[in-house]
Amino acid sequence: MRKAKGIALLAAILFMLLVTVAWLGRFLYVRHGSDFLNAAGAYLTGAATLLLSLAAILGGSLALIDYRARVVAEKSKWALQLYEKLFEEGQLKEVRRQLDYGDTKEIKELIKADEEGREFSEGQQGKFDRFTDYLNFFELVARLKAIGQLTDEDINATFDYYLRLLTKQRNPEIRQYLTREGFENLGKLLADEYETQS
Repeated sequence: MRKAKGIALLAAILFMLLVTVAWLGRFLYVRHGSDFLNAAGAYLTGAATLLLSLAAILGGSLALIDYRARVVAEKSKWALQLYEKLFEEGQLKEVRRQLDYGDTKEIKELIKADEEGREFSEGQQGKFDRFTDYLNFFELVARLKAIGQLTDEDINATFDYYLRLLTKQRNPEIRQYLTREGFENLGKLLADEYETQS
């Protein structure tokens, strides 16, 4: 009901505006003649074009500012979610701790057992799953960088140290595993950003 009243009100206002413009045009024509009316029409057309152009520029500028703010907010949201997953959730925390303190003997034994095709116990399966989840996390980070959702600055601010732990220099067995198992995005990120530096 309100919508119908609003449309009827808008139609009435537009009709009154049209009648007013027609009456004003007729008045100016009678009072000043057709030359004045043509000149006034040309002036008003030019002024309206200029105003519409300025409105379009202003609207475009505001849309661009809004878009940039949304991009920053979305990137911040991604970064926060990734931070929480790596530093606050228990599943990745255990592997992060092992790599952080150089306690990688068990991980390297599991990588070797996997390479040789040996059977894992249930406990080993859980530990190896947590390790591959950790690598998949950084594969996601690398993929988000590849598609432009995260920048080098975003990654360096939060994940630099942990990515360096996955390099050939720090943990060659883990790096070989990454290559063998097809972690392409993570492998490329490590090769381009971390392993080329001295």
